[in-house]
Amino acid sequence: MAAQSKKKLAKPTQESGTVYVSSAGTYYDSPEITADTIRDFQDNIYGRGLAMKQRHLIFTDEFTFDVVDANGETDAELVQKVTTMCESQDVNLWPNMIRAYDSVFWWGIALFNDVWDWVDNEYVLLKLRHLPSYSFRSIAYSGTYEIYSELLRGITLNNEKTEVEYWQVQDSIGLTKKLENVFTVKDPVSDNLAGDSIVLPLIPVFNMLKFVWDTQMQQSNRTGAKILFIKVTDPQQASAMNGNVSDVEYANEIIQNWGKNTAYQLRGNMELIDPGIKDDSNNLDVINALHNLVIDYITPTSYITSNSENRLGGSDKQREELILKYIQGVHSWLENAFESLLQKYLDANEYDGYRCYINIPKPSVDDTELVLNQTDLAAKYMAISKNEIRQRTGFDEATEEDLKAIEDEWKASQTTPLMFSNAQTLTDTRVTETPVEESQAEKDIKEASKKLAEDVILALRS
Repeated sequence: MAAQSKKKLAKPTQESGTVYVSSAGTYYDSPEITADTIRDFQDNIYGRGLAMKQRHLIFTDEFTFDVVDANGETDAELVQKVTTMCESQDVNLWPNMIRAYDSVFWWGIALFNDVWDWVDNEYVLLKLRHLPSYSFRSIAYSGTYEIYSELLRGITLNNEKTEVEYWQVQDSIGLTKKLENVFTVKDPVSDNLAGDSIVLPLIPVFNMLKFVWDTQMQQSNRTGAKILFIKVTDPQQASAMNGNVSDVEYANEIIQNWGKNTAYQLRGNMELIDPGIKDDSNNLDVINALHNLVIDYITPTSYITSNSENRLGGSDKQREELILKYIQGVHSWLENAFESLLQKYLDANEYDGYRCYINIPKPSVDDTELVLNQTDLAAKYMAISKNEIRQRTGFDEATEEDLKAIEDEWKASQTTPLMFSNAQTLTDTRVTETPVEESQAEKDIKEASKKLAEDVILALRS
């Protein structure tokens, strides 16, 4: 009763003024890089595309074997044995070499389970099982272990720091198991226990690219479906007069559901405001800059450019040579790693002094332009025979009679043979109609053409 008789001294207040209702913006936040982050970007258009291009650039043709004895002589019979072992269905050395590079590219290290056993008094490699690097993301739950890799925590040292241990996640609940027989491949330059991921420095760039693309799509959506503001003057609380929906709530409902298939009636104290947003962002410029950053990191030719004062200048040929050196560098450490695996076969079967060598072919290079330029220069100084010219340009060797007949044919037609890469076709100088008076430039060109024809014929006769 006392509460009911209490005087209400404080007066109620009403909402007044103007309220603007709209949506909030977005901002970039750099996420932490974990094994799950790497795994997600394996399906990203930038990450997968980069890995695929690197793989196809580095592995063009299947490797070849060579097994040499203590005197350095090839043992053909042993080469055949090793080849048969490596091409067996459960070993598949070539695909596993490609998998090894792909794992190093993403994770920094490739892991395999190599299964050896004695078969008919011969120690052979029966299986080479690729172990997903991602499955070594967790440390053992029992015991105390130091973490040597934030990506692959399951690769660590034992308590005495004398032996590397490999703990693999083998079930859906994340329980780990220690593996006893693991063969690993990583870049020998890396001194980290679990190697160094090649792509790791690019993950923040991939994140930024994803964010900027999302922002660009949002900008496109805003340009096509405009952002609107609703100006609400003296907004009213919910009451029977407004269907128990306050003015601010109603304005928010309009903003959130506005589109081409919906229609709303504004209340008397509401006004639609178009901010006039236009697509004047520079998102595409940012995307191009980030994309160039990715290419600059992964491509060895970024050292050579003719557009920068701070870098080495160079030609297309030099860029080509630099790419080949880069590929050979990757081939070198891959070959060494798998040669050490196959050396177990030779040592266990007591092939004393024998060594196994793997050669991954480098990409073939089209040297047609170089050959033609060399032929051109040699012919100019009469340092090459006619048949050498024919051989270098793809023709069969001709007899002296054939060469004489070819020369007579060209003389009869009064034209110059096209046998040099930089030679220009000479026009027929026979006059078919009354010529107009020649300028001095035309006379100079004709004189130079005549001299070139004489030099070529002289080279052919030598």
